[in-house]
Amino acid sequence: MTTRKGVVNIRGKEYLTVAKRVADFREVFKPADGWAIRTWLISNEGDRVVVSASICDKDDHVVATGFAEEDRTQGNINKTSALENAETSAIGRCLAAFGLGGDEYCSADELVNALSKQATLAEEPPKPPEKPAAKPKPDPIERLKKYLGLMEGVVGEEKTRDAWLTILKHSDHSSGAMSLGDVINRCSVTQKWSLSEELKETYLAAVRIAENKDTSEEPF
Repeated sequence: MTTRKGVVNIRGKEYLTVAKRVADFREVFKPADGWAIRTWLISNEGDRVVVSASICDKDDHVVATGFAEEDRTQGNINKTSALENAETSAIGRCLAAFGLGGDEYCSADELVNALSKQATLAEEPPKPPEKPAAKPKPDPIERLKKYLGLMEGVVGEEKTRDAWLTILKHSDHSSGAMSLGDVINRCSVTQKWSLSEELKETYLAAVRIAENKDTSEEPF
């Protein structure tokens, strides 16, 4: 609650606004006499803004300084005015360092901004942890295509086609399919997986014959 101009009571303590501190400073330390409040942008990278403020006397000596940092992601005001907020806070802290802070070093503007950001954070529900990207589901058709390609590398295209037609003709899972396209269109997912297992066994048998040795490991 405001008790007098430029003085704000927050939780039982009185805080001076930055405007009040500047006005009190100008009453005694006038620009015409060479006194100045100067600000510098220290950093403006990404969401972080840092500003420095200094009070210089008539001989251009720095007699007090203040710094302030704001985050553009914290609070609604900072989304559009983080730089202005940082500059105001830096000036307020510089004037407090000079002795114009009243009973509290923090300015009313600075404290209200901090409380506002705390309220915003309290209202925002915590973000759930990111779920790891789901692994792509295995595709029986891709498995069939892979084994057909591997078969061709072992016994050639013609024998691979003959082996594939034999599997389709005698398998209980072919649903009358006579080509890979038929398998895609006619067979259920379970049937496709069963056909891929039969093709795998045929391929492994071809490898054993070609290399004259037994193997039970998949080739990839």
